[in-house]
Amino acid sequence: MNKKLVITSLVLALAMTNLSQAMADDVKDDAKKDTKIEEIVNKKDEKVTETYVVKEIKDDYVILNKKGLDDDLYQVEKNKFDKIKLEKGKELDITSDGNILMSNPAQFSKIYEIKEVKKEDEKLPEEKITDQYLVKEVNEQGVIVEKIGSESEKYMVEKKYFKGEVKVGEKYNITHNDIVMTSNPAIFNKIYDVEKIEEKIKETATITNIYKVKEVNEQGVTLSYYSKEDGSELMKNSEDLYTVAKKEFKDQVKVGDKYKITHSDEILTSDPAQFAKITKIEKVKEAKAPENKKPEEKNKNNNKENKENKKNSKENKENKKPEQKTNEKAKTANKNPKTGVESMLLPLGILISSAVAYKKSKNN
Repeated sequence: MNKKLVITSLVLALAMTNLSQAMADDVKDDAKKDTKIEEIVNKKDEKVTETYVVKEIKDDYVILNKKGLDDDLYQVEKNKFDKIKLEKGKELDITSDGNILMSNPAQFSKIYEIKEVKKEDEKLPEEKITDQYLVKEVNEQGVIVEKIGSESEKYMVEKKYFKGEVKVGEKYNITHNDIVMTSNPAIFNKIYDVEKIEEKIKETATITNIYKVKEVNEQGVTLSYYSKEDGSELMKNSEDLYTVAKKEFKDQVKVGDKYKITHSDEILTSDPAQFAKITKIEKVKEAKAPENKKPEEKNKNNNKENKENKKNSKENKENKKPEQKTNEKAKTANKNPKTGVESMLLPLGILISSAVAYKKSKNN
């Protein structure tokens, strides 16, 4: 009986000892929890990269949230960001060991790298191609251009991409992403820049011709070649047509008017054609028929002419030479004093008398 009681007492004593030890361990664990600030939740040994968004910037640290989870917050010291410019809303890729420390907000056990997340267009830059194009048509929808060197490639470009007025025949450099929407004409998927090609024109290479107005409309003035500047090489019905903007003319243009235009030797290939550069436009004035003078003006002119004739006659008389005066006296001597008619009988009578005397002397 006593033996059983002793054994039972020993068993109970051992049980109480184990229980006390277990309770002591629990107390120690609770003390550790109270003194420990952080605890590793998941133990991993690998590199994990995830995207986080800057939510708040403090003096010594930055608060971020996992992208797509606004309430999943993390705290990182400022010195971990190196030269990254911190801005609210900026996305960052953080590479860690995957172990997260329990705190509020949570913290990374170890960070290997922090990088800025680049934008989509920075990650995959689009290809930019620049080609030369010739303006073929300008309408309400936009500008139709043709790739220089390839007549089959025509494109429609919105007017907003062009600076100033666009004219048929002008050339442009168009920079695009080489993606084209299939339509007729085709359309560029994206246009980066449109720049006009300024062609250098020699100042000496100019021509001056006369052109005749064939048509006047809202778009401009259509003219046909008429002649050279001096009137040579006249072509009244020439089929060489040219178009000029209304603003180039200073007066009101009418069909049939003629203009002397000085322009560059280069002609833009359009329909009608266009002068690459115009330096001067001058209207050709039509010659007027002489007007009939009034009777009063005629009488004045006649009186003036008579006075001048009398004056000249007087001067001629005074300037006559002595020989001329002698001859005039001789002529006056032969005149009949009554009739004033020159007499030719005296010289003729002398000749007859001489002939009769000669004949008598011969007979003797």
